[in-house]
Amino acid sequence: MIRIHIPGFYSTDSGGPRWGDAQIIDDGTNYLVIDGYCEIGTTRLIKRLKMRQIRNPYLLITHAHWDHYCGIRKIIRDEWFKPKGLYCQDPNSIGDVSGTVRGEKQTLRNIISEAKARGIPVKYLKDGDRVQLGEIDFFIYRKTEPYEGNNEAYLNDASLCCWFHTLGYWTSGDGPMKIYDLCRARGAKPKFFKIPHHGNNCPRLQAIGMKSLGAKYCWDNDYNTQITEFLRYGRNRCIQAGIRYFGCHGDLNVIFFGGMAVIYKDFKKYTYKCSYQGKTALRGANATIVRKTLRGIYGTANTRITKLIDAGFYPLAVQQKVDRVVEIAKGIKSGKLRYGSNEARIAKIDKELGKGYGQLVQDYINVLYGIRKEV
Repeated sequence: MIRIHIPGFYSTDSGGPRWGDAQIIDDGTNYLVIDGYCEIGTTRLIKRLKMRQIRNPYLLITHAHWDHYCGIRKIIRDEWFKPKGLYCQDPNSIGDVSGTVRGEKQTLRNIISEAKARGIPVKYLKDGDRVQLGEIDFFIYRKTEPYEGNNEAYLNDASLCCWFHTLGYWTSGDGPMKIYDLCRARGAKPKFFKIPHHGNNCPRLQAIGMKSLGAKYCWDNDYNTQITEFLRYGRNRCIQAGIRYFGCHGDLNVIFFGGMAVIYKDFKKYTYKCSYQGKTALRGANATIVRKTLRGIYGTANTRITKLIDAGFYPLAVQQKVDRVVEIAKGIKSGKLRYGSNEARIAKIDKELGKGYGQLVQDYINVLYGIRKEV
């Protein structure tokens, strides 16, 4: 199984801008971190990696903009981590089109020097390279002709694009400006893709083009209290083209196995077919995991989805049992449902939902009556 986890943002977050990129991609053995957010996002990313005990990730910087490299640099500097490698472009390959770009090239050189000083192998990626980390397999694409001006230079030249061909997934940093043109030129047909540059870089014809290639879903990396037209631009064009959009208000999780991709968001799942044939590592629900979920151990909303997958369970399977337990308990308490009483009730519910659920429902009823504090 391959999993993509994108740490999301929440309205309660504090500590600076909520933008940039960060993705954790793993096959259960190898872990790849693509970009590292900035400020509150970087804090969330590093906390997440440490919570999952991911000490030895591979790191990839799409380009040397602060809101992309910040978390990667902190991982390199944090001795808790022992990264297996750093992937980035050769700074010397980026065109000197402005003083700002030259400064950011130097920043990238500094990050590379810090990585080498810690003994982290550095691999420069060029257009057409293929990276294989266990079952994680992708191609690198980038345009080589920089335009005048800082942003356009990075959008078109120095922002690496990653095409996960077996997953049907395309992601990048701030580029390219014309994602459809680049995908078509490289023969890539993404089913799911990240809209480049904070959700901005996908004008109408590019969005229509992505749809024509077979794109069904897209996401972008910004969640702000003040969403500007700049941030809405690309996502709205994709929505108008008939592509389902996901934002980062809350975590976004995707798992790949058995020729399928499953996107989990807001306790709904969205699927598409892909060529990756790995086996799933997730299990169905049981009374123990449902009891823990009812106790709030796994949180709520998209955080719950993330933690249930971490624990090795299908989140929707667990949530459906949670909902059913609550429904039966409230129905019995109100008199709308009749399951008998005592041992007969427990046995009947066990037969319907599975072993252990009868007692769980009874405990929840006791909570509703105030007899118990928790299930």
